[in-house]
Amino acid sequence: MMNEDPLDILVKNSCFEFSDSFIVYSSGKVGQYYVHSENITRDGYNYSNMLYNLKGLVEKSGVKYDIITGGESRDWVFSLPVAALTLSPHAMIRKNGSVIGAKIENSKVMYIAI
Repeated sequence: MMNEDPLDILVKNSCFEFSDSFIVYSSGKVGQYYVHSENITRDGYNYSNMLYNLKGLVEKSGVKYDIITGGESRDWVFSLPVAALTLSPHAMIRKNGSVIGAKIENSKVMYIAI
């Protein structure tokens, strides 16, 4: 399906929020924009397009993995469907570190985040 560039999909769906101050990302790095990736779900075509783009990236990566995961809670919007599209087990990683779903111990994990 991958008809549109993922960045174009994010821009078209007003996913970027720019700030005059700095935002601390979950990685610990600092930046001036925030991505509201969940905005993509407002349009079924764009959401589907993004999911198929992610599926294609996972498959083309050549990375061997056992489980697809995503972090609480916005990542689940993308990681769960991509796991289904790739027929992979899925684990939801909560902010407190607990895991719901497939066991990740001793597994190779593909983490989906936007």
